[in-house]
Amino acid sequence: MIEDSQWDALLDSIEEGSVLPIVGWGVTTFGADNRPLAPWLASELAAKLSVAPNQLSPSPTLNEVVSRHLLQHPGQRQKIYTVLPRILDQVNSQPGETLKQLAQISGFRLFLTSTPDSLLQTALDIVRFDGRAGTKIRDFSPANSSVDLWGPLTQLQQENSESWVYHVLGLASRTLDSCVVWDEDLLEFLLALHASLKEARLPHLHAALQPDRNVELLAIGVSYSDWLLRFFMRVMRQTRLTEDHSNNHLVPPTVVDPQNVVLYCGGPAGSVQVLNQAPQDFVAELLSRWQVRHPLLPATASSVPQLNVAEEMPPGAIFISYMREDEMAVRELVARLQAAGCNVWLDLERLQSGMNFDRRIEDYIRSRCTLFISVISNKTEQTAEGYAHRERQWARDRCEGIAEAERDSFYHPLLIDDLDPGRIRYEPRLFAAVHRPKFLLGRVDDVFCQRLRRLQLERLAAGAPQ
Repeated sequence: MIEDSQWDALLDSIEEGSVLPIVGWGVTTFGADNRPLAPWLASELAAKLSVAPNQLSPSPTLNEVVSRHLLQHPGQRQKIYTVLPRILDQVNSQPGETLKQLAQISGFRLFLTSTPDSLLQTALDIVRFDGRAGTKIRDFSPANSSVDLWGPLTQLQQENSESWVYHVLGLASRTLDSCVVWDEDLLEFLLALHASLKEARLPHLHAALQPDRNVELLAIGVSYSDWLLRFFMRVMRQTRLTEDHSNNHLVPPTVVDPQNVVLYCGGPAGSVQVLNQAPQDFVAELLSRWQVRHPLLPATASSVPQLNVAEEMPPGAIFISYMREDEMAVRELVARLQAAGCNVWLDLERLQSGMNFDRRIEDYIRSRCTLFISVISNKTEQTAEGYAHRERQWARDRCEGIAEAERDSFYHPLLIDDLDPGRIRYEPRLFAAVHRPKFLLGRVDDVFCQRLRRLQLERLAAGAPQ
């Protein structure tokens, strides 16, 4: 069990921007059932390479599958790297809940990952960029051994509007040796990493691992004997690992699964701690504790958020389109956006339609708001009629004059009920490809609020219609 004092120390370090998370197979999940990627990928690769199940152990690893394939077909390494990305393409758009929880910890800006998939990138795009491709990606490989971090770690951690994923063991592509699939690949990658660090081809990564930088590694879902982690620890310590007798980190501890643990290297001279908690449970609890420290709203005695909304829409506000029956959830949504600093407007009176009212609302949408939020609920899906649908048609008309690449920065569909985002019937077809995040009862998270705040400021600075 992890003590409260350990959690507090870790959270303090995350807030300071000194923790560098390394994401391993144990938290790389996909699908609605949060399924671990590694066993599924090994099984699929075996099928594609025609390796029979009776030639493998009951739970084969990628290394076992590749080894068996090469025993049967010597010299056919290229097929491995051709098949792997095709398999991953089936799931790269479906990150599991654990990766989405990790993406919600806004104190993490830069991630290192040791897996060859794009699931972490997709999770960050969904959580932090409303489904748009906003996460920056780089991948190291022996053929691209000068691909470094984007800048100094302290600088990257302070870029609150950015997210970065560095594939330290490569990213699956159809190029030979593009990523680590089996043990021989790992050996080649580590040799290339060592040479690149020694020859100063990776100055930012090298600087992040220096003893005087106070960087703390948090390896989540790794094997206890992970050689990549040992390599980084050796670089940081600049001495043999066994020479630090206070840290018996080479002796396997009593953990749930030595092949799937959480390791915390607390500072350049700090101890290496094995946090005795299953990695997926660790991520869930870390997020929960992070949200206690970083709540979206201060606690209130009232269950109905009290809003400060002007009768007339202020220039440049975010317009909220909703139906009267959804007012409670919309109040929650607006309160959270306002707490994040967004300038928001909605019609709390829900006046009956009339000529003057129509013209006023139409003008707000067509020329004065910076962003438009379409609240989608069970009620809006019951009928194509209602004033909210008319508002969305005005938003559509405005977007027809906006470049296609910019439409999803103006129009933001938001599900507040448990609906299937792919089966929404009554949204304008123009926005069919726009990502539709789901926040039940309007309880949007900090990442969503901050993203809209940033977009609102950017559009105002760019002279968006007001």
